[in-house]
Amino acid sequence: MPLVHHLPAWIGAAAAVVIAAAGVALIAVLLRRRRRLAASFTVGATLALVAVTVVASVGVHGLGAQPTGTPVALATSRSAPATSVPPPPVVTTATWRPSVLHGGIDYARIARVHVPVFPRALRGDVVRKAHELPAHGLVGSVRIPGTVSHYAARAAVIYLPPAALVPQPRLLPLVVMFSGQSRGAGPYDPVWDGDLGPMMDAIAARHHGVAPIVVVPDQLGSFTGNPMCVDSPLGHVAAYVMHDVRAWVLRHLPVETDRTTWTVAGFSEGGTCSIQFASEHPDVFGSFVDVSGERAPLSGTLEHSIAAGFHGDARAYEHAGPIWVMAHRTYSDEEAYFAVGALDRQYGPVMPVMAAHAAAAGMVTHQHRVSALSHNWRMADLAFTWGFHALEARWRL
Repeated sequence: MPLVHHLPAWIGAAAAVVIAAAGVALIAVLLRRRRRLAASFTVGATLALVAVTVVASVGVHGLGAQPTGTPVALATSRSAPATSVPPPPVVTTATWRPSVLHGGIDYARIARVHVPVFPRALRGDVVRKAHELPAHGLVGSVRIPGTVSHYAARAAVIYLPPAALVPQPRLLPLVVMFSGQSRGAGPYDPVWDGDLGPMMDAIAARHHGVAPIVVVPDQLGSFTGNPMCVDSPLGHVAAYVMHDVRAWVLRHLPVETDRTTWTVAGFSEGGTCSIQFASEHPDVFGSFVDVSGERAPLSGTLEHSIAAGFHGDARAYEHAGPIWVMAHRTYSDEEAYFAVGALDRQYGPVMPVMAAHAAAAGMVTHQHRVSALSHNWRMADLAFTWGFHALEARWRL
């Protein structure tokens, strides 16, 4: 494009006037001297013609103004290089897939499972069709380290429903479950003595493969241990569950974080743990299932519990019990499920007492007596089935 088209209009007009005036003056001077008339006239006429042309251009478009109408492509000596379009970015789909490790089984008949970190990119709510999911969930054992608590826990047991066994699972409810305490007891009891896998698979079958993830941590520490679900000289069990286990779950499992989808449950000593954690941490657990639990944490006799777990401080022991905790708090939207065997004379009388304290604190309570059974895992299995079935709507399966 000529240079004049890049100049402002008033500069071009002034230049045209100057050129025209110079041409006229030159013609007048040379005519007066009568020297080289023909050549001078030609130069002056040329300058005048240029000036007229420029002025005409200014009159039509204005110097520096953009031309109107359809632009005309200018021919060039070589073609302009084509604009290069970068290739679309490669999108890597995040996946999450636990794997069964056939070697190094922690518990007989329970395979060890490697659970990878759950990618943040997958924290959505992907709903899959039933035919895209496995027919059954997976039961395995995993090591959850006591990073904060320094608690020496045995391997936990985990149940992953069919909806969790896909590369991009939806977020699922969570159940933290505890076994009872007896000689040889551990996190494997809900699998060996109860029907954890079939029970949760039945829930998944009613909801197109969707059921809660279940984590059974080791709150006992050994085959004969019972440090109670508190932080004490016997072990920092409360810190292990509420810090280490909880952090591990949030880092590794596709779970929802809404408190209404988190449930804590347990049988016998584990039932006591469930009401302890639920009453102390209602911001984490929106519901609990206490099957044949006790009034307060116990490790052997009451005297031994106070001496070994609370340095002999009876007041500290009282404040760690769920009755004292519930009496000093008011709860909102907390679902409490209590169950016991109809033939259980030891733990049977405890259930209505604990349910009354929970109701007085503002919890919505439910009670169930399993007919014709006493204090055993057959009764516990039926009790958990009752409680979990009642919670299905709250879990939004």
